[in-house]
Amino acid sequence: MADKFDSFQTAILNNLHNSRKRLVGVSEQKRELFQVLESSKRGTHTSILLIGSKGSGKTSVLREALDDLDKTYPSTKLIRIVLNGAVQTDDVTSMYEIVRQMCKAIADETPAGGMKSQPKAPRFCENFDLLCEMLRERMQKTRPVVFILDRFELFAMRTKQTLLYNLFDLLQANAGALAIVGMTARKDVFDLLEKRVKSRFSHQKIHFYPPTTIAQIKEFVQMSLHMSVDKADSNCVERHNRAVNKLLSKEKVIKSLERCIAMSRSWGWYIQLLEYAVGSLSQSFSKSKRMTTINEKDFEQAFSKFQRNYMVETCCNMSVMELTLIISLIKLEMKEIVPYNFHIIHEYIRRAEKRADLGLSLHVDNRRTVLSALKNFVDLGLLLPVTHSGKVEVKDSNKNKTLTEFQMYRLTVDPGCLSRKVNKLSCLGAQLKNYLFANI
Repeated sequence: MADKFDSFQTAILNNLHNSRKRLVGVSEQKRELFQVLESSKRGTHTSILLIGSKGSGKTSVLREALDDLDKTYPSTKLIRIVLNGAVQTDDVTSMYEIVRQMCKAIADETPAGGMKSQPKAPRFCENFDLLCEMLRERMQKTRPVVFILDRFELFAMRTKQTLLYNLFDLLQANAGALAIVGMTARKDVFDLLEKRVKSRFSHQKIHFYPPTTIAQIKEFVQMSLHMSVDKADSNCVERHNRAVNKLLSKEKVIKSLERCIAMSRSWGWYIQLLEYAVGSLSQSFSKSKRMTTINEKDFEQAFSKFQRNYMVETCCNMSVMELTLIISLIKLEMKEIVPYNFHIIHEYIRRAEKRADLGLSLHVDNRRTVLSALKNFVDLGLLLPVTHSGKVEVKDSNKNKTLTEFQMYRLTVDPGCLSRKVNKLSCLGAQLKNYLFANI
C-alpha cells in the first residue's frame, strides 16, 4: 500500500511540475514573443525585455517559445546562451561564460577533434574577439544565437555597462541571426541603461501579470492537479479528480484564493502552494494507513504557511509604544487615510486617548522617540516613504530633502494580515486590543 501511495503522489507532483508549461492567461505573451524571436531566424537583429514579478511565467513562456521555434525550423535550431546577473557578477566572468557555452554548443555538433577554440579566462577582450569569430562562423551556417540575460537589472547596474554595450553592438554589426532577451522584475530598468546602450536597444518589451480572476486560478488548479487514468491506478485517479473538483467548490477555499488575488500572488507562488498541499498527503497516509485525497484541511494548512510574511513576524518583539504605532497605521490604512506623516499619526492617537470607553493610556508624547520608531519601521521594510500623492519617492540630490516629521508613509504589507497577526500576540494588553477593534 505504501509503495502504491508513493507512486501515486509522485505522479501528482510530476503532473504539477509539468503545469509550468501550461500557464493560464499567457497565450498572448507567448504569441508575441514567438513572433519577435521568429524574426531573428530571418536574419533580423532583435532585442526584447520580459518584465514581470518573480514567478509570473517569464522563463516558462520563453522556454516554450524557443522550443516551438526549434520544432517549426528543425534545420536551424537555436543556440541558447543563458546568463544570470546574480551568478555571473562581473563582465569578465560573464563574457567567459558566454564563450564557454558557445564552445560547448559548437563542440556538440562538430566531429571529434574538430573543435579547438577554448575560452581564455579571465580576459574580456580576448574572449570577446573569440566570440565574434565564432559568431561569424555561425552566421555562415545560419544557426541563430539567442542571449538570455536573467536578472537583467543587475547587468544594467554595473559600471560602464561594458558587457551590454558590446552585446548590443553585435546586434548592429553582425549580418546574421542574433537575438538578446532580458528578463527582469523592475519596470524602471530602461532608466538604468546608459545612453549609448539605450540607443542600440530596440525597446521592445512584454509585460507578465499575476492572475486577476478566480476563474483563471480554478482552471490552473484543475489543470495542475487533474490526472489522466494512464498515469496511475484508475480508481485512485477518479477519486483524486473528484476530490479536486469538490475542493474548488468550497466557499472557504474560494475566499482564500480571492484573498491571494488581492495580494497579487504569482503563478510560481500557486505552484509552491499546491506542491506543499500535495506533499502533506504523506502525513495523512501515515496516520490512516489508507489512500487519501487532497482536502480542505490540506489546502488551509498550505495557505497558512505561505501567507506568512517575515515583515509581519517582526511585530512579535515590539514594545508597547511600537505596537501602538503599528495599530494606528493599520487603522489609518483601513480608513484609507493614506499616505500619512508623523502629525497625522500623532493626531489620530490623541483622538483615541480622549475616548473614555477605551481606557487608553499611552506614552507617545516624545517626538524624537516616535520619529525614531517610524525610521525603524522603514528599515525593517514595514513602511515605505512616498510622496504626497502616494507614489514611491525618487531620490534626487538636487531636490531639498523633506523634513522627517512631514515625510509621508504607507504600509508595505496587507493591513488585514498585519491586524490578524497583532491580535494574536500574547503581549497585547486589553487596552491595545480595544484600540485595535475600536471605531474611531
